[in-house]
Parts: sequence; C-alpha cells; structure tokens
Amino acid sequence: MRDGVMIENVLKIVLLILIGYMLVLLGLKEKISPKLSKIVFTFFLPIIIFNSLAKSKFSTEYVSIMLIVVMYISLSLPLVIYVAKHVAKNDMGLVSSTVLSATFQNSAFLPIPLAYSLYGNIVPVVIYAYTIILMHYTAADILSSMKEKREKNIMVLSLKKISRNIIIYAGILGIIFSYFNLNKIPQELWSVLSVLSTIGIYLSVIIVGLGLPIIKNLNMLVETPIIFIILWRHAVSPLMHFILGSILVKDELIFKQLMLEAIMPPATANTVLAYVYGFNVETVSKSIILSTALALIEVYVFMFFGLI
Repeated sequence: MRDGVMIENVLKIVLLILIGYMLVLLGLKEKISPKLSKIVFTFFLPIIIFNSLAKSKFSTEYVSIMLIVVMYISLSLPLVIYVAKHVAKNDMGLVSSTVLSATFQNSAFLPIPLAYSLYGNIVPVVIYAYTIILMHYTAADILSSMKEKREKNIMVLSLKKISRNIIIYAGILGIIFSYFNLNKIPQELWSVLSVLSTIGIYLSVIIVGLGLPIIKNLNMLVETPIIFIILWRHAVSPLMHFILGSILVKDELIFKQLMLEAIMPPATANTVLAYVYGFNVETVSKSIILSTALALIEVYVFMFFGLI
C-alpha cells in the first residue's frame, strides 16, 4: 500500500509536468506561462499558505523542527550562493535559480502525502513546510534584489519587495489564526479555501512543464548547475539534516519525517518564482524532473536503512 501511494503521488507530478510540456510543444508557452505564473503567485499561493497554517495546531514540541529549518537555510544559503556564482559564472538569473532549486525543496505537495502513507501523522512535515515556506519567498525577494545589481541598496530593495509580497502576509495571518485558534469560520468557506489550495498546487506543477525547453537530446539535461543542484539536494541536504536532527531531535517520528523532507526535489513553486522574478526557468524545471525521479529512489533506500 505504501509503495502504491508513493508511486501514485510521483506520477501525479510527472503527469502534470507533461501537460505543461505538451503546451510548450503546441507553441503556447509564451501566451500561457507569464499569465498563469502571475495568477498562481499572487492568488493561489497565498491561499495555500494561509489555509494550511490556519488549520494547524501548534505545539511547543515542534520548535526543534523550526530551529533545524532555520539552521539548515542559514548554513546552506551562503555556501550555495558561493558555489552557484562560480558554477553559473556570475549570471545572476542562473545563480538565483540554482540557489532556490538547491536550497528550497518541495516541502508539501510530495512529502505530505508520503508522510501520511508511511506514518499516518503528518504534523512534523507540515510544521517543517510552514517554516521553510516563509523563508523561501523572503530569500527569493533578496535574490531578486541581488539580480538587479544594486549592491549598495540590496537590503532596502529587499525590504521593499518583501513588504509588497502577499505571500508573507498570508503566512503571518495563518500563524495568527492557528495560535489564537481563530477557526470559527463557516465550514463552507474552509471547503472553498481547500479546493482553491488544491487547484493552486496542481497549477504550480503544470508551470514546471511550461518552463521546459523542447528537449532535442538528453545532453540538454546534463548541465553543471543541474548537477550541482542534484548533488546538494540528494547528498548534502540529507547529511546536514541527519547531523542537525541527531543533535536536536529525540522523537523518532520527527526525525524520520525530517529526513523525508531532506531528500525531496526542488519546490515546484521555484518555477513560479523564476517566472515572476526573471530567473532561469529552464534550469529550475529540468532540475525538478531529474530530482523527483532520484527522490523516489532515495526514499526506498532510506526506508531500507531505517532513516525514514
């Protein structure tokens, strides 16, 4: 049963990516991608984040997860940025795509159903996802400021971008609803939010396919930035999470779900961010495809060794 659910969820992603890619083959990429990305970024993603956070029940025992996320991102970003600048030869659009793809994984769409099928309890994965989402969009804003080459005003420019980012406010509002238990909203409204969240998740995966180039040969998928992203996501990230988890986590369930998050492919939302901020969309999309396939294999390997 576990294997069936895992394969089913990965196949959903692959199918949606293929739908997006079919639109590319039909010559509709330029007409659809910019508009669809903008809609997902400004409308669906805030709903997804608010809906998820508002429904969660925060517990102090999950503070260790939030701390690990903050430590992982804080340690990863400077290292990844340093390597990415050399790999991408200071092309800031490519650097930004490499940094986002290597550092920020698919923390919800794939690991949540996997965690449910494996453990029946998804709270640790949910807390992890909520924490990294807030850092994810903040980092994208900062990278966007760096791309504009205004080094002296990076922090000012970043703060301005962040202040206009509805994603951040959706997350904060969701946390307030959760912390103060402000869930006395008609069930019908929650149902609508849930449906819109699901639609948004599916649309973000279709955008992955829309970001792909027309692949004429497999060599197009083997590029230095993509190799670096794969190595970071499937070797460095698990190692860092294993070390941090071994030190800070005592609960076995939390540790296993932490390791599950560690090996996930790059976030599908990275494609949306790449479109919105003018990063390299193709690098993001191609890394997601290759990394998703490797993630499924790594899940089985980690299960064999009892790590997840």
